[in-house]
Amino acid sequence: AFGAITLLPTKLEGTESDQVLLQLSRQLLPDWLTGVVAGGAALCAIVVLCGAALGIGAIVSRNIIPGIPESRQRIWVRGVVVAYLAISLLLTLAPPHLLLTLTNTAYYGVTQAAVVFATMVFGWKLRPAALAMGVVLGDVVVLWLYLDKHGPVSVWLAEHGVNLGAAALVLNILFVVATRLFWPATDPVRGLRTEGRTPAAVESTATPSQVGAC
Repeated sequence: AFGAITLLPTKLEGTESDQVLLQLSRQLLPDWLTGVVAGGAALCAIVVLCGAALGIGAIVSRNIIPGIPESRQRIWVRGVVVAYLAISLLLTLAPPHLLLTLTNTAYYGVTQAAVVFATMVFGWKLRPAALAMGVVLGDVVVLWLYLDKHGPVSVWLAEHGVNLGAAALVLNILFVVATRLFWPATDPVRGLRTEGRTPAAVESTATPSQVGAC
């Protein structure tokens, strides 16, 4: 980042910022080494794309369309992968900014699930509805900040280098904490720590008074 700021003659903004690596390579490296850098960047993108395609294929064949025989799931996965890659290619060629927008907003939105994962791991006493409302709140804030790029809040976050997903996650956490204080859970989410405890572990945590009473 420091090299891009100091060495590039013009400031790259918007989608042009994705070209910073190639721009620096053209200025500092010979042509053949710039080709190596471009090839490495393409291979990295292919690895991420393959992982996403396989994940989507498995989700569709096992969750979205239930009841597919195990012998035919591989065929469904291949078909979904081909369809996903074809749609991605069309979106890249026709409206190139659309696919980039979907990717950015998806990463910002997935960040909001961090509170849900933490609750499942640590067993915090929270209502499932409160967690869902927090995720929805974070996603709405992300979309608002992303679409309102010239608004005062978005401009302030950009000037201070604050990620949109992180800013929305803070509001998500504050909302969930408020629900724990003012809307306590009667049937909280069961965490992995609670479910994973064996009866022997529960007995070992018994207080001396409880042992004496037994």
